[in-house]
Amino acid sequence: MNQRLALHVLASGSRGNAAVVEDTATGKGVLVDCGICKRDFFARCDEAGFDPANLEAVLITHDHTDHTKGLGVVLRGLAKLGIEPAVFADDAVRAASKEIIVLEGACDLRAFSSGDALSLAGMQVHAFRTSHDAASSCGFRVEADGDAVGFMTDTGIVTGEADEADKTIIDRYHARSEHKRREALRYRG
Repeated sequence: MNQRLALHVLASGSRGNAAVVEDTATGKGVLVDCGICKRDFFARCDEAGFDPANLEAVLITHDHTDHTKGLGVVLRGLAKLGIEPAVFADDAVRAASKEIIVLEGACDLRAFSSGDALSLAGMQVHAFRTSHDAASSCGFRVEADGDAVGFMTDTGIVTGEADEADKTIIDRYHARSEHKRREALRYRG
């Protein structure tokens, strides 16, 4: 078992949040939230070694501006380069976020709900509900070729759905670690 997925945290905090989950086998990725400016987005992708040309989707966790305020300007910057990722947001988030409302008709805006499984950039993305003081909030479990990465932010408590997603990731991590341990023992003789 190999580590196929990489999580690149581009920004985290009240001044802005953004992360990319990358399938390292293909270089393709999904952006989770976009609360940073275009300049910082491109600079931090470069620092992380992720090529924004390989961005296939944007996932929005919730409607707070530190997660959405850079969305429009980053999407316009990407569009100038011929990159037009679909943007996925829960219906309640779409209705509550002025940054997303202004995107209606300007980009490929799609709805999803907690519990949905999406196939994006060659990865399976599972949305789960989180606890936060927002119109709606979610986290994501991303899977590819036996590897898994979890992403949740600004959560008050760990919901049952989030806990289940976390257990799946931990179980896969332990299975990968046990596999590596067995391989190391085998090579030692």
